[in-house]
Amino acid sequence: ELLDPAGLELDREIVYVDLTLDEERLWRESFTHACRKNINRARREGVRVVEATSAAQVDELHRIYEMTMDRQGALEGYYFPPGYFRSFREHLPDNSRILLAEHEGKVIAATLYLHDDSDAYSYLGGADHAFQGLRPTNAIVYEMIRWARAEGKQRLVLGGGYGPGDGIMRFKASFSPLRAPFHVYKRVYLPDAYAALREAWRDHYGVDGETTGFFPPYRAVPT
Repeated sequence: ELLDPAGLELDREIVYVDLTLDEERLWRESFTHACRKNINRARREGVRVVEATSAAQVDELHRIYEMTMDRQGALEGYYFPPGYFRSFREHLPDNSRILLAEHEGKVIAATLYLHDDSDAYSYLGGADHAFQGLRPTNAIVYEMIRWARAEGKQRLVLGGGYGPGDGIMRFKASFSPLRAPFHVYKRVYLPDAYAALREAWRDHYGVDGETTGFFPPYRAVPT
């Protein structure tokens, strides 16, 4: 059997927004009071959300994303070259959308979304921490919700956090009380090749693969 149920493992809870609700119900019943306040604040402060339609605008997403990774001390594997972001606009123009939040002509937050016939997904993004008080990411998510509803999507999947109840999870949860379990699948199909790769990785780095928290363990690059 290709997919053995024993290989399924619960990874985390994720947040999704029910886009079949009308805008009034979303505003009143799905968004928390704090979320509504933050959306209104972004509007009062003159934050403007626009869709990236040029290579230069896509590069602003890369700049914001890299700035965010630097601030979070992300591992090297979480960094992507500018061409990675441009490729979505070039090769998936009908299934991707990049939104930028601008304030006084400066891009201060950005998010890349993917979408299919029924769902939209928050993928990569970030914000300039110096402008956090203007709540630009709230403005971006709200604009994506409105656009996705108008396009007939049923759900906006915001994802989860790094850990239960962390700041990222609390931010996403402010847009919706709805949760879904997110599973990953772990199964070794070529045990001899897997064992050889694990041994080579362990000999190279001198680290016990069982302590990395990664599957397979050689995805990790010890620092």
